[in-house]
Amino acid sequence: MANLFWKVVGWGKEHAPQILVGTGIAAGVATVVLACVETTKAGDILDKHKEEMDKIEEAKKVAKEGEYTEKDIKKDQMIVFRDTAFGMAKLYWPAALTGITAITCTLAGHHILSARYGAATAALTLTQNIFSKYRERVVEDAGVEKDRQYYYGSKIEKKAIEEEVVDPETGKVKKVKKDAEYIDIDVNLCTGAVRIFGEYNSDGSRNYEWDENVDICLAQLRARQQWLNDLLKVKGFIFLNEAFVECGLNETQAGQILGWKYEEGKYIDFGLGDYSDPQVRRFINGRSDCLILHFNVDGEYSSDGDLIEATPIIGMLKEC
Repeated sequence: MANLFWKVVGWGKEHAPQILVGTGIAAGVATVVLACVETTKAGDILDKHKEEMDKIEEAKKVAKEGEYTEKDIKKDQMIVFRDTAFGMAKLYWPAALTGITAITCTLAGHHILSARYGAATAALTLTQNIFSKYRERVVEDAGVEKDRQYYYGSKIEKKAIEEEVVDPETGKVKKVKKDAEYIDIDVNLCTGAVRIFGEYNSDGSRNYEWDENVDICLAQLRARQQWLNDLLKVKGFIFLNEAFVECGLNETQAGQILGWKYEEGKYIDFGLGDYSDPQVRRFINGRSDCLILHFNVDGEYSSDGDLIEATPIIGMLKEC
């Protein structure tokens, strides 16, 4: 029995915000209902108030001079107003008490949620810092390639491929077998400001910016990157979704708040020029059928382009 009691207590603490807000809503509805019901009875109190005030006025008219002074009149009027106020308070106190309960429960639920949100934000910030330092140590110990491989959950497979080469001695074309490395990437990890540029998007739709020719792909991406930088100078800010659309990628929830705000010396970059990145080299050398784009967003912005958060939350929101 005691064990059941503590389970109920634990469940209550866990769901306290929902319980309090739900209670607040129910109490708010009850307040309106009670107030409406009691208002139907308020007429009797108001009628009695009017009747008593009329009696005072009548007494004032019929009283002889000096018998019913202004002081007596004001005193009687105060008594009538007091009785009326007491009657109204007595009538509406259940509705008022229920209304106070509704407000208290709602504010208490909000307070608990705010405290939990603050704790979760602090925990997330700490986790991000620890994870960033961990990745730095991986890079120092194993290199950038291993870091990216672990981060994206990618698998590098060696496959035997055939290439046609010209024999320098005979001048004839012959097929030569050689080993090549191919990278298999977990697309679920490419979210936020990190996206996979390939022939197909995550929803199966074809990317119209994709071309089997690697040079054409890179040329188009660089052209889009330059266009967005020019647009950034004109508009003053660019949302990440605008860059996604230019690259033929689907829009995301994260793309609607992440973006760039123009400042002298700041520019939009897709990570195309990072030739130290192994996956970029693989794509250029034709050993990967997709390219991971790293959009260098500088913060979260409102619909008006106002900076909300300078540190972008990357990878927290998945694709729509």
